[in-house]
Amino acid sequence: MADTTILEYYYANRQSRFQLKYKTELTKEIKYIIHKFCSGTNGKFFANNVNIIGSSVSGTADAFSDLDLNVTVNQGRINQDSSIVFLDLLSHYFTSMDKSNEISDLQIIATARVPILKFQYKDTLIDICVNNIKAEYNSQFVRSLVRVDPRVGPLIFMVKHFVKNAGLYGAMYVGKKLAMMSSYGWTLSVLYFLKDVRPSVISIPQWSAAYYGNKQNYHIKSENSLNLIQLFKVWLNHNCGDFGVWNNFHHRYEQTSFRFETMICPCTGINVCQTITPSGRQKILETLAYYSTYFETIPPEIFYQASKVPSKEVSKVSFNWFNLTQVLRIN
Repeated sequence: MADTTILEYYYANRQSRFQLKYKTELTKEIKYIIHKFCSGTNGKFFANNVNIIGSSVSGTADAFSDLDLNVTVNQGRINQDSSIVFLDLLSHYFTSMDKSNEISDLQIIATARVPILKFQYKDTLIDICVNNIKAEYNSQFVRSLVRVDPRVGPLIFMVKHFVKNAGLYGAMYVGKKLAMMSSYGWTLSVLYFLKDVRPSVISIPQWSAAYYGNKQNYHIKSENSLNLIQLFKVWLNHNCGDFGVWNNFHHRYEQTSFRFETMICPCTGINVCQTITPSGRQKILETLAYYSTYFETIPPEIFYQASKVPSKEVSKVSFNWFNLTQVLRIN
């Protein structure tokens, strides 16, 4: 299995420009409805902006990604309880004004760290949050880094598909904590890895430019020559916390200060893993360690063709290092 197979799958299944344009049009429609709703609240609520956030604008979405929206209400000057009230009233307004049944499956996740209104509008799943300015910042941070190297987007895509099929992906809440790592958390794990690997794929100046919202220098070319499959293999070991990072110049692993369980969101300062339940964190570490076991003595610059596994269960004997064909569901 070569990089060409991965890239063909990536380009065929990533979000297209037409899909982004369609989401932008849906956002305009939702924005109109929200402004109409606010006009009937007697000045209690006023929507300043409705912006797309998340993978749809960061360049990491696939063709089936949800549409995430952030509504800036009252210039961001309402507390979380008022945000829940806003979402609840908006939900009832959606129900009352929807005569053509275009809006369905309305649900408020009030216990989340950032309350969310989830629903389906026409054929698209939509999540609305309130005054989540940091999410807008996060989206631009990721977007800036995705564009610094052609391998960043496809690698994030590979990792997301891997964790989905390994049962390590989801945004279901248990109280105020996630049962499993979110899409943004996994994206962040890839970006940290690409910054820490030697030679780095994302340089410190590029990371800093994204962090501070400065103009990105896209002319900096990485000296790291590892292909996608090799990078994926090293990412897996890297996130287990026992291997360090691979130095392609010296052909050895080197320890780094990064550890999966201490991953900090650069935009919010929040420990990403602390937003997950203890059982979720344990499952992530055990699963990553399980798959990485097969790589302990294999240098990542060596390519091993994944063997075909007839059953859905991965056998310890039936593959050389990792069956990407099965995990990524590429036929």
